[in-house]
Amino acid sequence: MTRSLKILITGGTGLIGRRLADYLLEHGHRPVIVSRKAVRPFELPADIGFVQWDGKTARNWAAELDGADAVVN
Repeated sequence: MTRSLKILITGGTGLIGRRLADYLLEHGHRPVIVSRKAVRPFELPADIGFVQWDGKTARNWAAELDGADAVVN
């Protein structure tokens, strides 16, 4: 059995990032989308994590790095 990975995805609300998040979720991983959007998009499944980033500081999303296995940018 494969270990579940926590993977942060910047740009995860775009075409490629969203498909990647869906793929990772389907394969038992824990995707977390890091986005400049202020609110979670309504169409984003509840099982996909979401954290807002202001584009300038490590505020909010830096805590998500703890325990992350990878970051996709």
